[in-house]
Amino acid sequence: MDKSVLIWWSALIIITIANVLAWIYSAIIVQRRKAHLSITDYILTRRILILAGVYVVSCGIRAVMPRIDAQRISLFDHWLSSILVGRTIATIAELCFIAQWVLLLQAIGAHRNDVLVTRLSYWLLPLIFIAEIFSWSAVVSTFNFGHVIEESLWVLSAGLVLICFLKLHVNSSKRQKNYFTILMLCTVGYMLFMVSVDIPMYFSRWQADIESNHHTLSFIDGFHDLSNRWVVIRNWKTWRAEVPWMTLYYSVAVWTSIALTHVPSMREFRRVDSD
Repeated sequence: MDKSVLIWWSALIIITIANVLAWIYSAIIVQRRKAHLSITDYILTRRILILAGVYVVSCGIRAVMPRIDAQRISLFDHWLSSILVGRTIATIAELCFIAQWVLLLQAIGAHRNDVLVTRLSYWLLPLIFIAEIFSWSAVVSTFNFGHVIEESLWVLSAGLVLICFLKLHVNSSKRQKNYFTILMLCTVGYMLFMVSVDIPMYFSRWQADIESNHHTLSFIDGFHDLSNRWVVIRNWKTWRAEVPWMTLYYSVAVWTSIALTHVPSMREFRRVDSD
């Protein structure tokens, strides 16, 4: 294994351990706050905590056993390195992550009687479900066009969340406005990363597929291929393009998922009127 790859993989291991400990600590905090929360807020918190737990474990497995799906590349020769296993875990994790946002936005919309926020939140899960279909199509066929659509749908979903934050920012207290401003900046930062780094990466691979007359696999052949074939490659040149998104995915995205657990217990979350 190249030294750079080893350092990066070791960092992912450390991040994964920290993520698990952070989730456990969050679970303890939630239990301690139970007496101070309404039944509705506690149930919401528990649901988000469970979804975060699934996301933490799923991302942990993927961080320990990194893979590049369409190219059938893995860092280790292990059954967990199966592209089928990894993609299934990723699908479950991403649906759980977006479900957290749906639950929160629907709850906030209900608290504020905000019809727009509530309606927009209903679009998030279907959009990501469609994104997962395109992701699977790319992985099965080994043709990267599906990944371009997948990531674009994630950006679209983030845009809907941003609209929700903008709407909630109106008629909020000063402190609430500060929270929503931070959330909007984070959302914009995510969207900029996606359109400047992630989508161009898959777009360039798609163009390379076209220029090289890449032979795509049929569903049956592709499914058999992703179930049984992965190539162990451990040089930095192969993994360099994956490092930015994987590192942020297994760190910042997981921290966000865990942080969402604590939103229902915030006083500002339960307040409807402005100062």
